[in-house]
Amino acid sequence: MERPGTCGRSLPVSGRLCYAVGHLLNDLCASLWFSYLLLYYHSVLGMRSTYAGVLLLIGQVADGVCTLLIGCEADRTTGFRKYGKRKTWHLIVRVLRAPPAPPSGRGWSTSPPFILLFQFGWAAVQVTHLALIPDLVAGEAAQVELTAYR
Repeated sequence: MERPGTCGRSLPVSGRLCYAVGHLLNDLCASLWFSYLLLYYHSVLGMRSTYAGVLLLIGQVADGVCTLLIGCEADRTTGFRKYGKRKTWHLIVRVLRAPPAPPSGRGWSTSPPFILLFQFGWAAVQVTHLALIPDLVAGEAAQVELTAYR
């Protein structure tokens, strides 16, 4: 039985660092998306504020739906061979997010399909990365520690 306040199964420092850095790109994308999207659409592309807000709203609704669906699907699958279900999903969505974003401008970056694809990819990486925590360490203290590092 685990003593209160201990970490149970823990990762070495290098493993904790890798986990923390592993989500950096996704967080950077989200920061840019939410911080500069409205400003970019309105000031750079000259889009009306209401249309820019609607595009952001479409993305937020898609994020909410995708997070729920991906979480349910990731829990239902068995995974690829001995890789495990969470690591399999994490690998799949990382590969899907690997291609660079399409060029900016009035074409792709302002189209609802691109916004939906971006939000799906962002939600998928977020959910699968966080779902890895219980598979990597045991005990609430170790899980909170990994979450804080992320």
